[in-house]
Amino acid sequence: MKDIPMIPIVYPQNRTSPASVDYLISEFETVLTILYTITGNMVSEKSMEEAIAVYNQHNATMREFDTAANDHLDVITPKVRHVVHKSAFFFEKGDSRIYRFTPGDLKEIERLKAEKYTCGEWIYDKAVSVSV
Repeated sequence: MKDIPMIPIVYPQNRTSPASVDYLISEFETVLTILYTITGNMVSEKSMEEAIAVYNQHNATMREFDTAANDHLDVITPKVRHVVHKSAFFFEKGDSRIYRFTPGDLKEIERLKAEKYTCGEWIYDKAVSVSV
């Protein structure tokens, strides 16, 4: 089993006290030191911006998926949506292999007729004629 180091951090309860602010700063400095020890890299402004960009892209992809899923509950059931979100939560962000739905799949789903689900009944936007 892989040994995963723990990075403890304690947030002060009294956030208005100057001593609490100093303590929190020292806690963050300890976290930075442990991260440097583990990775060998210092956290910089550039690395923070890159990490934020990865998370923003991840969140945008998940929002696109939710928009498509909301209009197509017949294709993407709540169980499927849950599995996709759960896998996206646990896998490394920025790893495109975690998404079961690629941008191409999302475009195909968006091409389907949007349906609305209300009170346990399917309500279609337009009447659909079915020939038997």
